[in-house]
Amino acid sequence: MKMRNGMYLFAAAIVASTMGLTSCSNEEEVVGGAPEVAASKVTMGVYASGMPSKRLAAGDVNLDGTVQSITNVTVVPVFNGTWQTPINLGSITAGTKQSNAQSVNLLKTVNEFLVYGNVANVAQGMTFTAETAGITGEAAAADYKKPYDLTYYADITKFATSSTSVEDNYSYWQLGDWNENATTVGDAKAIKLSGVKYAMGVLAAGVRTTSTFVKDEFSTVEGQNELNDGNWATEINANMTLTGIVIEGQPAEMDAKFNQTGSVKVFEAPADATLKENKIEFTGATNDEPLKVIGANFYTVVAPENEENIVVSFRFQNNTGRTLTLQTKETVADKGFVYYSVKLAKDYKGNTERQIFEAAYTTLLNANITDWGKGTITPPEKTDVFIGVEFETEWSKGIAYDLDI
Repeated sequence: MKMRNGMYLFAAAIVASTMGLTSCSNEEEVVGGAPEVAASKVTMGVYASGMPSKRLAAGDVNLDGTVQSITNVTVVPVFNGTWQTPINLGSITAGTKQSNAQSVNLLKTVNEFLVYGNVANVAQGMTFTAETAGITGEAAAADYKKPYDLTYYADITKFATSSTSVEDNYSYWQLGDWNENATTVGDAKAIKLSGVKYAMGVLAAGVRTTSTFVKDEFSTVEGQNELNDGNWATEINANMTLTGIVIEGQPAEMDAKFNQTGSVKVFEAPADATLKENKIEFTGATNDEPLKVIGANFYTVVAPENEENIVVSFRFQNNTGRTLTLQTKETVADKGFVYYSVKLAKDYKGNTERQIFEAAYTTLLNANITDWGKGTITPPEKTDVFIGVEFETEWSKGIAYDLDI
């Protein structure tokens, strides 16, 4: 069976006699539990294969690029809401097959697994907090935060179990006889945890301009060319420089299950500041190709809870050598910053299924600046067991926006 951008992590627990381990008993030390609770000796490890070898300039989000390494892979067994000791399985290195086994005890009564990837320190009660972006030289940027890192996560309460131990038998993982609706570890010899996806969404953005000559929108001083239809593109459009994106409504903090509190604006500079000549589009996403977006700038984003609209602003620097007068009558001096904003609506073109920036989905944004005078000085508001964990590294299509500014 062909894998498409597949990254598979196997946290394996092998039958004790197969591994030459001492038979477990109720007196053995239990991970996170009491000695009188039945436990199973387990050996846990990682396995990865089938990752593509292509790379994109913005490949950190795995779109049209190498599937990046997944660091600090951690499985947390949970019994009735109480965390057992987190089990760290190391990292998955892109493009190679590896294993890293360790022996632990696992409660047979475990009825939930939390799986994390790319999270540095996993501990009960942990929080994710937005960090300052550290942008200086502009008052509006003082409170900007960094986007959250690309993180993998799953909260699994139904999982597949098997009475057969399948330590390194990939075909069995695909074709074997599994009970797909188990809710406790029990006496299973193999457990498969699937559906470990991105905890974040991704915004693929492309900005272009169809701006044309507007009299007196930009100043002309002695020694400069008079502006007209013929030189507007080279004098103005070519010298308005994209320097970043501001996304409102991102959580100030998230708990261990990614429940959100607070709201902040995040800022990220583009990997490629070049304005696009054409719209960016979804490609691929067939039986043979993963979803791709060519030529976009990619940003990790969190789906805000219960939001119908999100404002996204593109920050430009005026490098024309002229003063820009906005429609608000405010002015932007040479080297000053100005924002061009769009509102992303959840119900855009009749969408009823997807959240804005839904986790594991790609939101596509084509923004066309029709008039440089439409900017603003600041952004607008608004038991012996073998556990297998499967990471899904392929993005799905989210909402595609095509908006004029």
